[in-house]
Amino acid sequence: TGYDFIGWATSSDDETVNFKNGAHVKNLPFEYDEEKNEYSITLYCIWEMHNPKSLVFDNNGAPGEPSSQTVAEGSEVEIGTDLIPERSGYVFKGWSVDPEKTVPEYAAVYTEGTVTGFEPSSVKVDSDILLYATWEERTKYSVEYAPAAGAAGSVPFDTATYYEGDSVEVKTNAGLVITDGELQQKTIKIIKCMNIN
Repeated sequence: TGYDFIGWATSSDDETVNFKNGAHVKNLPFEYDEEKNEYSITLYCIWEMHNPKSLVFDNNGAPGEPSSQTVAEGSEVEIGTDLIPERSGYVFKGWSVDPEKTVPEYAAVYTEGTVTGFEPSSVKVDSDILLYATWEERTKYSVEYAPAAGAAGSVPFDTATYYEGDSVEVKTNAGLVITDGELQQKTIKIIKCMNIN
C-alpha cells in the first residue's frame, strides 16, 4: 500500500530497475547450480513511493534541528518517543499543528516523568504535515531569607528565580546576622519559596 511497482533488479540492495515489468529480454545473467544441475536467476521487486508526503517535527523553541521523514500518502505513522525535545524551564506537552497552541492534538503520555507514548499515538499523513512541540512553562519561584528567632542584622538576598524542581544553593550568612553580639553562622534559613508566575 502506498507504493507502485516499477520493475525488477538483480540485487536485493539495488534500487536501479534492470528489467521493466513485461519486458522481453535476452542474455539474462543466469547462475548455474551444480547441485541442482540447473540455471536460475533471482529478481527483486523495485517499488516507488506513491505520492510521497513529508512529516516534520519542529522543536518550537527547543535546541536541535527539526526531524522529518518522507512517507507514502495515506500512511499511518506512529509517533516515536526517541526524539523528545527538551527546553529549559518548560515541560513538553506533545505535538500540535499550531505553534501557539497550549493544548496539543497529540498529547504526550508520561509514566514516572518519562514520555512513553502519545494520545492519539499515530498521524494519518494525507498531505505534507508540520507538527510543532507544545510547551508549558514550569512554575517559577523566588527564595527569601530571614534571621532565625532572636537574631538580628542583614540577611543574604537572592535575586535569582528558580523553576519547580531546581536545586537551590543556600547562600551563606557572611557574618551579617548576630545574636547577643555573637556571630551566628547557622541562623539563616529559607522562610519562603514564592510562586512568581
